[in-house]
Amino acid sequence: MSLLFLMCFALALLALVMALDVAALYTIRGQMHSACESSVLAAALALTDDQQLIDDPHVRTHLIERARAEGRKYAVANNLITPAQHATSQIAAVDLFFEESSLLQGTPSSQPIPDLVQGVGYRRGSTGNGLHLVLPELFLFGPLDLSVRSMAQIDREIVGFRPQQSLNIPMVPMVVRSDPSGKDPLSWEALISGDIQDAYAFDGVEGRFHPNAGDGLPEITLTIQLNTIPLVCTVPTETSSQIVDGLDRPSLASLGGQILLAGPQARLKTMTSSEFTNQREHLLQSLEQVGGSGQARIWPLTIESTELGSPVEITGFMTARIVAVEFGSPTRIRVQPASLSSATAITRKELSSKQRGELGPVQLNPYVAKVRLLP
Repeated sequence: MSLLFLMCFALALLALVMALDVAALYTIRGQMHSACESSVLAAALALTDDQQLIDDPHVRTHLIERARAEGRKYAVANNLITPAQHATSQIAAVDLFFEESSLLQGTPSSQPIPDLVQGVGYRRGSTGNGLHLVLPELFLFGPLDLSVRSMAQIDREIVGFRPQQSLNIPMVPMVVRSDPSGKDPLSWEALISGDIQDAYAFDGVEGRFHPNAGDGLPEITLTIQLNTIPLVCTVPTETSSQIVDGLDRPSLASLGGQILLAGPQARLKTMTSSEFTNQREHLLQSLEQVGGSGQARIWPLTIESTELGSPVEITGFMTARIVAVEFGSPTRIRVQPASLSSATAITRKELSSKQRGELGPVQLNPYVAKVRLLP
């Protein structure tokens, strides 16, 4: 009877230890997977830096190195690797791989910035960070190996924007003239490729521009009432605050809470001449405030010839930081192209098949992206 009791006790103990090991395994694996996801998201976001707008293989190499460093930093912060392992690349416990998806085939850049980041996090006994469980070590198997994988995508098929619960669209409600052919001298495409100046460098740490220190990104001058027309997303008096705070869901209620590149949600009202005159000073002050913050903002584009008071159809988006607002007649806004990843962006993949059919092919947006985890 005592032998039977001991055998039953031993089996029960073994089952308990096994249950605890399995629970520990699932917990640790979940923690590693979350840490790996944080790592690839941080790396992907680092690739959306302003410098990716410069078509230079050295910039590409620099951004990948910086993205790898950011990913490893998040791996340390989430206990996927220790600071000592972070400092010693030979015992790294997270590997990051940078790839180009099929969407980048045929892009103008000879060496496009990768739009896929794959992370492999692992614990290995051979590198001293293996997984210690009771049963394997009881039977002298030693620390176990464990690995997890995560992938993040930088999606540039941007078709619109939708405010989130606590996140406004970081958009300046002033439509900028566009002409993909570049023939219109006042269009964004003509200005960005014409006789340009590079006299300012943006300091991301300080959040401001330094004069007389070019950074490879040009400064473009937009002229209010010629290059840009203020939009009215709710009432004219709120446009100034929307420049500073962005667009929230109530301001887009008449458009179904979003801006899309197709259908009625792409057509917006513009200020009338009298509305613009009454709001001019507030608009300029708001633009100066945004410029002083150093924040990158999305600007809508249109291929239509616009006049104050006429509805306008949004046909694209670009991103820029305001360098300076030059008061005068006319008033000019000096901006520098920028790159921005926004959770408020809507990508082609998020549309229904019917909407995708109506919209047709979507060009990759070099200025705006949405970073997401892939299953």
